[in-house]
Amino acid sequence: MLGKRRRLDTARAERENEPVKRLLRFEQNIRELSRRYADQLDETRRDLHLTPGNIEAVIHIALDLARQPRLIPTSLDGVPRAFAVPRFADPSWQPCLAGLIHPHTSLQRPITFDPEAAAGRDDIVLAHLNHRLVQRCLRLLRAEVWAPADRQKIHRVTVRTVPRAALRAPAVLAHARLTVVSSDSHRLHEEVIAAGGIIQEGRGRGVIPQNNSTPKCSVL
Repeated sequence: MLGKRRRLDTARAERENEPVKRLLRFEQNIRELSRRYADQLDETRRDLHLTPGNIEAVIHIALDLARQPRLIPTSLDGVPRAFAVPRFADPSWQPCLAGLIHPHTSLQRPITFDPEAAAGRDDIVLAHLNHRLVQRCLRLLRAEVWAPADRQKIHRVTVRTVPRAALRAPAVLAHARLTVVSSDSHRLHEEVIAAGGIIQEGRGRGVIPQNNSTPKCSVL
């Protein structure tokens, strides 16, 4: 402590710690990217209404169109809505059952559309957007949307009634799906456009288009 050293040489220690610093910076970048992508995913889910209930409704509609047995509601602790997948009448639908068999018990597991309900569990399978059953149903509904009018099984126009206190005049709400595809069939942009208004005296009042130029991926 009483030496004559006036300068502390830390170059060697800094060189030795440089790999650790690079690793820490890399981990910080990974956490930041993960947080950013998670926020974008949540925003897309909110904008496109990708709720478990909506995805469940898509599955039921597609199964009815294909004349396949509907999902069977079942009870499972901690899962509000769980479904058993029946054996389909059409053999071409059987691949949708892949992955449902438990690797240890060899029993078929139920499915849920709620990511939070399936988190950390192996007794239930999350039917996410890339699940085989969900993808098969989405393809079926896409084909139905673009089918000729004389072959369509679903209606593009739906009428609903609401209490007079909520709405005193007829209202119209329209949705459109805009997709931009390149010459080599690559999807460049996709968004859902909504517009609506009140019909008064035979004219539309307050019809204001609402669209978002941010590329999104639609359910259908």
